[in-house]
Amino acid sequence: MRKVLCAALVVSLSACGSRATLHVASDGGAATDAREGRRACTFKGFAPAVSYAITNEPRSTVAIDRTGNGHLDLLVGEVGSVGPKSELLANVGNGRFVLSASYGASDNNIGNLVAADFNGDGKIDLASQSSGSDSLVVGPSGGLLGIDFGTGKGTFASQLSTYGTQQTYGLLAAGDFNGDGRLDLAFAGYDYIESGGFITPDGRSALPAPEPADFALNVLFNAGGGTFATATTYANPYWFTEIATGDFNGDGHPDIVELTSTTPGGFGVFLNAGDGTFGSEVLYVASPDWTPYGLAVADFNGDGRDDVATTTIQNPNAAATETSVLEVFTGAGDGTLSGPVSYTIANIPSGYQIVTGDFNGDGKPDLAMVIGQDSQGALIEPVPVAVFENLGDGSFAAPVTYTVGGADLEYAMAIAAGDFNGDGVADIAVATMGEVSPYPVAVNVLLSNCE
Repeated sequence: MRKVLCAALVVSLSACGSRATLHVASDGGAATDAREGRRACTFKGFAPAVSYAITNEPRSTVAIDRTGNGHLDLLVGEVGSVGPKSELLANVGNGRFVLSASYGASDNNIGNLVAADFNGDGKIDLASQSSGSDSLVVGPSGGLLGIDFGTGKGTFASQLSTYGTQQTYGLLAAGDFNGDGRLDLAFAGYDYIESGGFITPDGRSALPAPEPADFALNVLFNAGGGTFATATTYANPYWFTEIATGDFNGDGHPDIVELTSTTPGGFGVFLNAGDGTFGSEVLYVASPDWTPYGLAVADFNGDGRDDVATTTIQNPNAAATETSVLEVFTGAGDGTLSGPVSYTIANIPSGYQIVTGDFNGDGKPDLAMVIGQDSQGALIEPVPVAVFENLGDGSFAAPVTYTVGGADLEYAMAIAAGDFNGDGVADIAVATMGEVSPYPVAVNVLLSNCE
């Protein structure tokens, strides 16, 4: 057994841009714990997963302290026959949950949630962005950004603020971009347009289908009280598939990093000029042919500079050479990143966010991800969760795998991390949906075992 240090979770409602402390929770859940009052313990891995049934198809899950009592609850964004909604799994102590009433995300896209204190009253609020419809909208019709304000009593007030967005769909991240002490929002937006179709190699005609277009990074400054000014828009030539924040040039102002849909795929960094304006994106590509999926930001090597991790498939659709890897890029602190260092993943990662957390209690950010398919593309049962332990210098051990879900084939829909049982070590929650009728839906919680 390896001796480690554990401590209580400290939740901060401010934001500094780095995802190495639990300042802002998003649908990716990529956040680690700020720790104090450490105690010695022995980490023994994760206990078997406990499954909690929910009502509708999950699209996101966010760990939040909705009442300020120190217990992290789980808010689950769902889509059902009556449209989008949010359900709450209330933490009743020791990492046990009960399904509570519906909360927040007032008719907005529950696959795109950010939880933070936007109006500065010390209570957790929700930001979400929507097409305004549960169905696919084709064309530049624009979307809607909504803010649900927390009451601090476990509920959210009616949606008090809504703002139009130039693009219909997209991804959200929060940070104090202009340094005024208020949390702003970044929205990586896009529309869908109707493609012209194409002719397949065997001469058949492929029907037109929606494809992303009109890509832009939009920054909305918080004007106070949780209200937002008109977005500043930065047009971009390609579609963003993930978004996060981090301080990559060491100036204390949050920069923005995004997975991109360029060919070959990679990620890009927008450096903050210090006043909330951003320069041109700097692109990073790991190999000549790769498809990026998850994205996480943390100071993995402990040098005070933010680093970047992605999960990728190298040579996708090439059976002989296709490889799934974890890629880690090291920040130099001057706005540049070097690498990557690659770690093999036996099977194909799910297309959802990597999460960071101190899973073994040593004070270093580790990484966890859901594995969606085997090397041939078939679903795996039960669903594997791969945990990469940080060796202390920013390098990672081979992954240790835990499982969630049942014997039926299931899709992993979302993953989040947080200290649910109060032992000072981060736990993991994974939302799943069955592949066959009656399509069981659940949130599965893996509690750390730290004694």
